[in-house]
Amino acid sequence: MFRASIRISLALALTGAAIGLALSALASGAPAQATRAERPMAPEARLAASAPFTIALSQVTSGLIDPVFVTHAGDGSGRLFIVERAGRIRVLKGGALLATPFLNITSLVDSGNVEQGLLSVAFDPDYEANGAFYVNYTANSGNGDTVVARYVAANPAADVANPTSVTTLLTIDQPQDNHNGGQLQFGPNDGTLYVGMGDGGGGGDVGPGHDPVVGNGQAPGVLLGKLLRLHVRGVPTYTIPASNPFTQTTGYRPEIWALGLRNPWRFSFDRATGDMYIADVGQNSWEEVDFQPASSAGGENYGWRVMEGAHCYNPSSGCDTSGKVLPVAEYSHSQGCSVTGGYVYRGRDYPWLRGVYFYADYCSGRIWSLEQVGPGNWISTQRRDEAFNISSFGEDENGELYVAGFSNGRVYKIVSSAPPDLSPSTKAASNAAPRAGDVVTYTLVLRNAGGLFTHSVRLTDTLPAGLTYKPGSLTATHGAPDDSAAPALRWNGVLSNVYAVTVTYAATVSTAITQTISNTATIDPGFAAPFARSAAIIVNGLKVYLPLIVKSG
Repeated sequence: MFRASIRISLALALTGAAIGLALSALASGAPAQATRAERPMAPEARLAASAPFTIALSQVTSGLIDPVFVTHAGDGSGRLFIVERAGRIRVLKGGALLATPFLNITSLVDSGNVEQGLLSVAFDPDYEANGAFYVNYTANSGNGDTVVARYVAANPAADVANPTSVTTLLTIDQPQDNHNGGQLQFGPNDGTLYVGMGDGGGGGDVGPGHDPVVGNGQAPGVLLGKLLRLHVRGVPTYTIPASNPFTQTTGYRPEIWALGLRNPWRFSFDRATGDMYIADVGQNSWEEVDFQPASSAGGENYGWRVMEGAHCYNPSSGCDTSGKVLPVAEYSHSQGCSVTGGYVYRGRDYPWLRGVYFYADYCSGRIWSLEQVGPGNWISTQRRDEAFNISSFGEDENGELYVAGFSNGRVYKIVSSAPPDLSPSTKAASNAAPRAGDVVTYTLVLRNAGGLFTHSVRLTDTLPAGLTYKPGSLTATHGAPDDSAAPALRWNGVLSNVYAVTVTYAATVSTAITQTISNTATIDPGFAAPFARSAAIIVNGLKVYLPLIVKSG
């Protein structure tokens, strides 16, 4: 009997010790089972609570005439260089638009058609040391032939180039006066110059100067309707990079990097990844944005004139789509008429925008964001609807983005307010180890650590088995608590980033069985997917009976 009593006491002591250890772990934050179950929810909740951002445009300068491009020299000067279509490059320095142009080549430029003119400038990656920069313009000869030329500034730090040398690198005959492309960009990873060329103009990629069988976009022996890649640094004019895709392909011009383009007015590289985004202006129905990953070896065929966007164009149905790369975004002419490509935001001012690509429509003034939310899964969202023609986006040295207003002669910076962020919201129990009959107070603190928003937040907290709601105990510091459907408790209201909302209620432990009870609330922010917050308790249902020891004699 004595030994039996010892065994019972030992078993009870070990059981009590195990529960004590578990309770101690809950109190101390050690990885007890209930705590481990909660932890994976935190990153998921932060993801679900992330909100759609908003953007606005903040004017940085005005008084320009037909601005078509905005860029920087990469020289640490903080200057913005703004291209005016007539043939001038203006300097924005310290917030002031300088009166004297950095470069004035209006005497060389044909800007008679709205798609003609000085169309872009690209500064050599070592501009601060060598003073070299490159321009793309339509010349006042022929039908406004495309000229790509290198200029060398006398003093790279000066605000007026006073070029010491000018070299024409490339001249391309233009059959008509539209669809000139015009974008120049240095690749962020290879130092080569990329040149965007339209299909030669007119309409439909047909007529004089267009390949009669497949059009210029598909014709391998012409540079029109292509994206070119040239080695221009340290050579008299240009050479062909050995890694270009068609250097060994008979019938193809070796300058070609990609084909099947109608009018790639604006393309750009993601400075962080090297990925390329190409906005190709459509014909009658569809505008498109194409994507080329940094890992590409080139040679992509983006479909024109066989396709317009993801749709058959010539022929109008049953076209051969094999070997064609479809756009990652497109919109119909009910939304605009001419796509203006932008950049991926990589600036410092608005971390929540990083990785988002922006593009616009010249005609409608709409601005969209484009995000890859999963492999091959792209989401495009309209962000703005402006009352002016958007000719271009621009990027400064820090990765901040700008918008050029062609019709109003202004340049704007893209700005953004912090999105709402409900991820700091918490739920806690007043007693982590109650016994049957004990009252536990649950406290939910809803916090918005981000920007203001006007959505109504809804909270639902349904008590699980083992807990009984204490009637009338549901309260909140703001908003509307509702216990009419208890044990399903509800609250709704608008959160502020100035104050938190505290929601509390009491529940009685109604079970005597030792167990873990996880009490989970669902928070629906209204602007994103609902997310959860939980609080776990361990019910101590153990009853300890001390052994009776009888001593004889």
